[in-house]
Amino acid sequence: MKDRRFIALFSIVFVDLIGLGIMIPILLLHAEASFGATDLQATGLLTVYSAGLVIAGPILGRLSDAFGRRPVLILSQIGTLIGFIILAMANSLWMLYLGRIIDGVSGGNITTAQAYINDITTEKNRAQGFGLIAAAFSSGFIVGPALSGLVVNFTSNIPSLAQYTQSAPFVLAAMFSLASILGTYFFLPESLAKEDRNPLRGGRKVGKKSGGLFDVLKVRNVRIILTFTFITFLGFSLLQASFALFMSRNIFPDEPLEVVQRNIGFLLTWFGVNSVLMQAFFVGRLVKRFGEQRLVVFATFLRVIAFFGVALSRDAYLLAIVFVPFAVGNAISQPSIQSMISRFAPPEMRGSVMGVFQSTNSTTLIVGPIIAGLLLQAQFASVSAQAQAAMPMVVGAVLMGIAFILSIRLLRMDLPTQETELPAAD
Repeated sequence: MKDRRFIALFSIVFVDLIGLGIMIPILLLHAEASFGATDLQATGLLTVYSAGLVIAGPILGRLSDAFGRRPVLILSQIGTLIGFIILAMANSLWMLYLGRIIDGVSGGNITTAQAYINDITTEKNRAQGFGLIAAAFSSGFIVGPALSGLVVNFTSNIPSLAQYTQSAPFVLAAMFSLASILGTYFFLPESLAKEDRNPLRGGRKVGKKSGGLFDVLKVRNVRIILTFTFITFLGFSLLQASFALFMSRNIFPDEPLEVVQRNIGFLLTWFGVNSVLMQAFFVGRLVKRFGEQRLVVFATFLRVIAFFGVALSRDAYLLAIVFVPFAVGNAISQPSIQSMISRFAPPEMRGSVMGVFQSTNSTTLIVGPIIAGLLLQAQFASVSAQAQAAMPMVVGAVLMGIAFILSIRLLRMDLPTQETELPAAD
């Protein structure tokens, strides 16, 4: 991939995800420690963000099909910047919610980047292209969480900045977000030619579909892929929503808040290191040798093991070991499943298909945090506090087991190639 657009897109997504990686280790614990949020109110911060993505994902994807990827990407990045600024200025719980809602409603960054990859790749290197985006995502999670832990720990030791301890990482995240906007504006050219765009109204070429939800669902085999991703992402969302609280209660129960946040950041960095190494050096080769379908099945099996391992962990070193198959499974699965669904998307509907794909995943991030919050707050008889904190992980493991069974169905799909026509709508 010598095309300079790949380098530019990787750099932009990487910088953008650093900002997100900075925020994740501290947000929920910050909400509970600084503003007295309950478990359900804290996980609700993830729910409102994802609700915004569900609403805006297909709309932004449709807009990118009509007006091009670059302007939509810049618009979504500006929303992310505003959201981080509000988080940094927050003096109450509702302001945290406002920041996450704004970021969610405008959050088409990854969706638009995926459509961009579709535009500039062929079937032979599409999985590798998605692997590049996933590597940028994981790279951001190498640097971002580490910076988050360092900034929190650094500012907490300076009396004059003590009151800003929890806000400093959000300021840094906003700075990285601004850098990604500038990178998109100056270095990323448009990828969707005017003749390939799908107008919002009028002028639509004969045979082109509107790109709405029902048009996307009519594309054969897309429904089964969306069902599989819904189940896997629902399991992942349970872990994501409860991980910081699980760490503070089961892995570092006696440590100060800043130390817990720092350690969470470093563990997520370790996860990112394993993911990016797999994505950067092995995904392309594995796809060529085994194909996307077999890799998805294998990756789902790895994640079943990893989820149970996380739930049973009571030590940071054991958790770090468990994170290896977890990271490898995620690194293999994501670009492979994205490549699969993109193969069934007609060129004029690629943005819409990826928008629905992202919204399906985001729907799980609405439901998952609510379920996780309820599981954490529920009072189960004869269940220890540590087991209570691990309940979302256990449920997530069961969901991954169901997804593994469903993944067998993916093996029977006939993936279209450039030499064959796309499957007709049902």
